[in-house]
Amino acid sequence: MNKCPVAVILLNFNGADVVLRCAESFAKQTLLPAKVLFIDNGSADYDVNQVKNCFGDRYSDNLEFIPLPENLGYAKGMNLGIRRILDLNSKNQENIQWVMTLNNDTELNPDFFEKLSHCFSRQKENQKLGMLGPKIREMDSRDTLDATGISLCLDGMSTARGQHEKDLAQYDQKTHILIPNGVSAIYRLTMLKDIGLLDETFWAYCEDTDLGLRAWMAGWDCAFVPECMLFHARSYSHGKYSLKKLYLVERNHYWLVVKTMPLPFLILTPLFSLYRYFLQGLAVCLKKGQGAHYGKSHSPVSLALATLLGVLHSFFGIPRAFYQRMASRKKRRRGLFEATGMLWKNRLRFSDLLLK
Repeated sequence: MNKCPVAVILLNFNGADVVLRCAESFAKQTLLPAKVLFIDNGSADYDVNQVKNCFGDRYSDNLEFIPLPENLGYAKGMNLGIRRILDLNSKNQENIQWVMTLNNDTELNPDFFEKLSHCFSRQKENQKLGMLGPKIREMDSRDTLDATGISLCLDGMSTARGQHEKDLAQYDQKTHILIPNGVSAIYRLTMLKDIGLLDETFWAYCEDTDLGLRAWMAGWDCAFVPECMLFHARSYSHGKYSLKKLYLVERNHYWLVVKTMPLPFLILTPLFSLYRYFLQGLAVCLKKGQGAHYGKSHSPVSLALATLLGVLHSFFGIPRAFYQRMASRKKRRRGLFEATGMLWKNRLRFSDLLLK
């Protein structure tokens, strides 16, 4: 039986009421993936038999369950799955060239892997292509985009490209993008062996941006594949506007800057961040954009403290991040002017990130 040549790593954490819907969408696929690793990150509500039943009998020979005793975080959980696929390949038990990361709060279109297989066939000769980004729509509003890749601000803050926009095919023609969204990102295994895996010190958030940017700096390209579509219930595990998410993003994006951003942006990051903090405070006061959503759930004091804690804790990781920056220099195949120009040209404006 033909299968799509991709291994899917489905990471679950306390998602009993959403992951079964995801598993059922696998059961409806017109073409199966070559391998599915279901990694449970120490969930309290994990029922392996219930999940198996949702996948169905067609996955009896290509579905593997890896239950973890505790929550290791997104990055470490995904890396465990990637290393498992690399190990199977090295032992000639599998011959898989691509791996796909997938959140538990997703639902795949029935023809997802059939369309993805066609994409692989079209791009077979393009050995510089290391990443693919599917089209992601919102779960509750199915004609609205959730992500068509990642957009990056000049201080390393990022967000999903096209988020909350009605899908009018406005992104479908521009197939070259910078970074795929980790909700559902597809990576070439040879690329991961070249540049390394997700940074486990991030734990969660920004690790997909870090990996994608490192890959692009190393000369790998990314394509947007709008024909491969899925739906996403955003930030199910931590909540869309939780203080924990705010803290992790604030901490991790500074590590991303130190590790990966071109030198001019690294030098100017303090100024960029001061401007961003001004806009964040303005958004909360005016109840606009993200500030309106965070302001409904948290006091200004708690928001300020979570942000400050993220900034302070980021300083402890800066020496490690700077060491990683130096160690990765030999991998960089794109020059300073190319990288600076690309990020400047495609930058996400702070006002669009915070006030829309």
